[in-house]
Amino acid sequence: MIDFTTPLQGMQDAENRVNAAGRQIVQAAEADSGDGVDLSAAAVALLQARNAFAANVKVAKAVDEMNRSLIDVLG
Repeated sequence: MIDFTTPLQGMQDAENRVNAAGRQIVQAAEADSGDGVDLSAAAVALLQARNAFAANVKVAKAVDEMNRSLIDVLG
């Protein structure tokens, strides 16, 4: 059987990137100075994490389909 290790790790990495970007945004809001944190970079990081998560979900679905096909073939 094919395992879900790779897509799950990718989803966890994407979650970590979302959390890091969120921390940057919160720091910018708390500092209220406008310097030290690039909000556009944090927004880009959020979008990249969203896309990475979605891609890993598709990989997980493909792995599931492959496992189902393997089970069908093996009977």
